[in-house]
Amino acid sequence: MTDSNRSKLSQSAELLKSFREELFTLWEADVRSSIHNASELSTPILTNTLPALYDHLIDVLTSNDASSVTGSLSATYASEHGNERARLTDYDLGSLISEYQLFRKNVLIVFQSNDIVLNEHQINILTNVIDGTIKESVSSFTLVQAAFREKFVNALIHDLRGPLSTAFLATEIITRVDDIEKIHTLAERAKTQLVRADSMIQELLNSLIFHKGERLQFSPTRFDMAVLLQEIVDEAIFTYGKRFEVEGESVFGWWGEEPIKRAVENLINNAVKYGDSNGIITIKFTTFNGRIFISVHNLGDPIPPDQLENVYKVFYRAKTEQEGFSSGWGIGLSYVRSVAESHGGSIGAESTAIKGTTFLIDIPNDCRPFINVITLE
Repeated sequence: MTDSNRSKLSQSAELLKSFREELFTLWEADVRSSIHNASELSTPILTNTLPALYDHLIDVLTSNDASSVTGSLSATYASEHGNERARLTDYDLGSLISEYQLFRKNVLIVFQSNDIVLNEHQINILTNVIDGTIKESVSSFTLVQAAFREKFVNALIHDLRGPLSTAFLATEIITRVDDIEKIHTLAERAKTQLVRADSMIQELLNSLIFHKGERLQFSPTRFDMAVLLQEIVDEAIFTYGKRFEVEGESVFGWWGEEPIKRAVENLINNAVKYGDSNGIITIKFTTFNGRIFISVHNLGDPIPPDQLENVYKVFYRAKTEQEGFSSGWGIGLSYVRSVAESHGGSIGAESTAIKGTTFLIDIPNDCRPFINVITLE
């Protein structure tokens, strides 16, 4: 690097910072096209702390004592970036590292296009800063993910205790009574709870499979959705009492009967868990233009707007009830989303204090053409 170029660089921190908009325009396009987990993120979430990283990088490169820089980032930008990527996105470690590598690439492109040439020492500084940032971000990302998984397992164990305890109690009573009718009733109750526990485990496994990009495996059959939903509501009434209504006319289509059943059961269980304990839970289904819309509605405290999308994530835990929504894990909702998308459809949600909360499954009447479509998960 010539003396004039070195002087141009060392004396032009503000000029280099003026390239920020050009850099992030290039970087955002690059990231969205290269990292599929970034394609649907809003620009503020995607950009995150990287502008602060860029400013830090320029300060280091234009510092009079740049020769003493090791590349460490004394501020918390890197760790916060990793933390937020773990909490707010579907990133994996590869995605996190790739976006930093693309950042470094685009910094060099922008510098070159503006006639800023770095010497070997300055390239080493750039590399050290990025590598150090990657290290801190990865460490933070890994710690947050580990904490999520630990809490997730604890929550799953807690949730499994309910049906298993009920089933165990029913079998214990069976050994002490001689009334055949009562034994039959207790056995059915134990069976129902064991099926519920098995269903929870299967939902978790399916959600994890879907989260890795694989599709749920099911064979579509032709059946009447009205019959299936009435069966689900009848079971819910048996378990929770007469607080359910089902609305809709007979409609035949090609769907995965068992996945749809479990998805709707999850929405009902979610409505029972988080909704008004005295409110009516309404299950509606309508058809339009070759699609069927199945909704589950409950009254009660609304889900905060910034959590509506996150509740579908398999390791996401909603904020505590003092912030407007009871704590809990979104295993069931993650499974519902995987069922909808595996049918070629989607899941939606609306939640307000006045209208209550509605979850909607929107799928084609005939899912057979869509069962091999690649998903975004």
